[in-house]
Amino acid sequence: MAVNFKKKIAGKKTKLATKTLDGEGPPLESPIFDQYVEANLYKIPLASISPDPNQPRKHFDKEKLAELTKSVKSIGILQPILVRKNDMDEGNSDFLIIAGERRFRAAQQAGLDVIPTIFMGGDPEEIALIENLQRDDLKPIEEAEAYARVMKSHGYSQNKLSSVVGKSRTTINEILTLNKLPEEVKIGCRTSDTPKNVLLEIAKQEDPEIAIALFNRVQNENFTVAKIRQLTRPKPERKTTSAEERALSKMRETKKLIPQIQRDGLNEEIRAQIWLEFNDLQRIMSEILS
Repeated sequence: MAVNFKKKIAGKKTKLATKTLDGEGPPLESPIFDQYVEANLYKIPLASISPDPNQPRKHFDKEKLAELTKSVKSIGILQPILVRKNDMDEGNSDFLIIAGERRFRAAQQAGLDVIPTIFMGGDPEEIALIENLQRDDLKPIEEAEAYARVMKSHGYSQNKLSSVVGKSRTTINEILTLNKLPEEVKIGCRTSDTPKNVLLEIAKQEDPEIAIALFNRVQNENFTVAKIRQLTRPKPERKTTSAEERALSKMRETKKLIPQIQRDGLNEEIRAQIWLEFNDLQRIMSEILS
């Protein structure tokens, strides 16, 4: 059972978690986070934890969350969430979630008082981004926005971000183009399962109205990348040639082929056909040129 310790830290009342999942102890006199060891497991009151406003994942499916809540009520939280010290000015909680907000929400809805957590140091934005990417848990637009946010806050280049998340710079650059999507499309992306390659094709449209119209058709008509390209890419102009030009071209091709004929390989039938075609061609050309 968790023991709550109240401390005044910078004029704020704070609830401490137990040192371990099962351990209990007397109130500690050292500052609040001195008792926490990075990567250790703790049981922390839900009231002391808040979601991180910079969490990459923004949308949570209500049906899936309800299913998880039902599971939590039955067997509890099996996988600890990751938390860090709340060093932000906003909010009264002591900890911010790095990863596991869906489990946190399910625990709240299930009526739990405490939740198993792992206390983490390091860079919270990087950890949250990588954890979500490893679980393939982000919508494409959420991934694009998270990349842009980390690059801005850390001053990262695409090459540096590539080394952090373990993806090629080309892939990073490609995903970042989704940030060009109109806001209306971005909102729709968060609640749909539109494939990334389709969104990338829509993001190439410079006119926002065209991008929005294409996105709506993707949702209603199941447009594929090929269909979008067919509608948006200019058709190549077909070069028209006159009959005279085509005939002259064929003559030049024939002129190149004739020397390749092997005389020794010609039987009487082939010889006769060649003479017949030659005489016929000569007659036609005489009529045209005379």
